[in-house]
Amino acid sequence: MNAQVKNTETLNIFADVNFSAHEARNAIVIDQETIKAYARQQKVTSKAVAVAVQLDIANAIINRMNNKLETENKISSTLFSDLREACSRSMLNKIDTLQKAKFDLSDLATIIAHTDKSHIDFVQVKVIRKIFQAITAIAENDRRKLDGYTMSILLNLLQYGSLTVNECRLCCTTEIRAQSHEKKVRQYYLSAHSTASSQASSSRMTLRALNICNVVKSVKDSEITFNENSQFIEAVLSFLQMKENTQQELERVQHDIKKELSEKQANA
Repeated sequence: MNAQVKNTETLNIFADVNFSAHEARNAIVIDQETIKAYARQQKVTSKAVAVAVQLDIANAIINRMNNKLETENKISSTLFSDLREACSRSMLNKIDTLQKAKFDLSDLATIIAHTDKSHIDFVQVKVIRKIFQAITAIAENDRRKLDGYTMSILLNLLQYGSLTVNECRLCCTTEIRAQSHEKKVRQYYLSAHSTASSQASSSRMTLRALNICNVVKSVKDSEITFNENSQFIEAVLSFLQMKENTQQELERVQHDIKKELSEKQANA
């Protein structure tokens, strides 16, 4: 499989890639009409900047796809899903909303595009999904659109002002015993002990990528704090402090978890 996924500007970005039967079922074909629509939108002054940012993000994901093809000879279905969302009109509208509110997303594509795991700005594939969820939550001023683990960390961060790496893990599960010196965080969303670390890490990297929080990467005892200079802070604090009954929201989240577990057991 030597052919690469093409840049979105060259149309039919999957046309020259030989996928296996399994991969073909997951392929998202961006047709010519979609790209032509982008070209038309670029002529609309009000969305020109948003379209440019959207195309940069889409091409950053394509860069990750090409890296997967070169290193693993396959592309995960998650990246296909991310590319589909990145190219959607819905994402364009969200980016446009944030651009009009003076939020700076200019560095996001560069962060997503990194494939060198040793680079300070490299993010795992799962972080891209969380970044998109955060963009949706901020653009729509609705914290329910944020992934549960990131929301749990943010709500505890709002209460305490700072959280250690392990305290971020504690925000995601009740299966880790807190030390006496650690903050008594509340779990608004739960994961198993085995996935708490990866969920907490990807949430921290999401908040770092969007410049919402100060996060020191790969330092065991580092703390996460709100970035007071971030353009996102006011918006984030706005939806974190919505006058929604927190207990009702917690019950809703717990119901969703039970439903998800039931479905997994039924399909096992």
